[in-house]
Amino acid sequence: LEPYDGTVKKQTVAVSTPVLVIVALMSLFGCVYATVCLLFNAICRNKKLIRLTSPNMNYFIAVGCLLIYSSIIIYALPLQQTKITCVSRVSALSFGYTLCLACILVKMWRVFHIFASPSPKSKVLKDWHLCVVVVTLMTFVVCVIAVYVLMELLYPGQGPTMVANREMEMSVDGEQQVVTHYFTHICDSIAHRVATYVLFGYLTILHIGALYMSYRTRKVKVKGLDDSKHIAVIVYVTSVLLVLAVVFVTTLTTFINVFAVLFSTVLFTESTVMLSLVFVPKMIGLRKDPHGRNIFSANNNTTNNTNIPPVTFSETCRGFVLDTLKRRVETLEAIVAKAEMPAREKHRISTRKVSFQEQADETRVTTAPPLSTGPVGSA
Repeated sequence: LEPYDGTVKKQTVAVSTPVLVIVALMSLFGCVYATVCLLFNAICRNKKLIRLTSPNMNYFIAVGCLLIYSSIIIYALPLQQTKITCVSRVSALSFGYTLCLACILVKMWRVFHIFASPSPKSKVLKDWHLCVVVVTLMTFVVCVIAVYVLMELLYPGQGPTMVANREMEMSVDGEQQVVTHYFTHICDSIAHRVATYVLFGYLTILHIGALYMSYRTRKVKVKGLDDSKHIAVIVYVTSVLLVLAVVFVTTLTTFINVFAVLFSTVLFTESTVMLSLVFVPKMIGLRKDPHGRNIFSANNNTTNNTNIPPVTFSETCRGFVLDTLKRRVETLEAIVAKAEMPAREKHRISTRKVSFQEQADETRVTTAPPLSTGPVGSA
């Protein structure tokens, strides 16, 4: 094609208004949903069913999902020459996602610690132990974001990069003899790319650890503690969605509307799955059994006894460990008894022979003729 002989104009485009409205509604609904779950956990945290499933970790999960929902609208906002939007995108998404994943990982770790390798000497993990692990895992993200912000401040000239909009690269107005090339801004600085790849790699490592824990605890079946099953489902679903998010970030950033819809849908789905599987079963459980009397019962029949003392998580774990140890002791006793059977039979036969010999000796003594007791010389 011959070059168009007319006026060339460059125009910067952003996410279209309909797409921006849809993304904003998704973000708003998600923030309201996360707030409702947060209030539910705060109001019902003293209920037995909530106490058994780490209410403090549930706080962190709700806050993390709230940050992820907030990052949805940030990713759809137009980028200008400033770097604030780029930093806000990475910070909100990284803090929120890592906080949720860290809480899920430590909850699975506690289930693994209790049920997969019970020991009478192992201590029950308290919530403050889990909080320490979560803070430790979040420290790495804080360090990466701090270095990222520092690099952006040291090199202020590298703002968002202007690239051609792949959805509509140009348009020609024959009447006005104007050729319009469409461009869009993306976050493509070196610091941004390095921080994004490092954080995605770190989240991948955490997901691998969570998958390992979910595999090791797949056979744990304790009535009233189905939270571990729901967390395993969260790990499986979010692992697939994380792969999709990485693919979208690396390939679709120049397709601004497609990227905004798909990436926002992935983030919305991840957060909604986390909140629904963590909080909705508890809401249903509290509606069916507000006082938690049938959590550990064999059936679902309600009881009229209102003087049942509350069962704490540590007591439940201690009882499970003791039951497991009792079963192991019984198994070992059966093995030892089976191994000692030949020795016992030999001992029994030898004992029986000795008793027969003693009885024969006693019979000879009783049947022997009596010795003469007359005076010497009477003959």
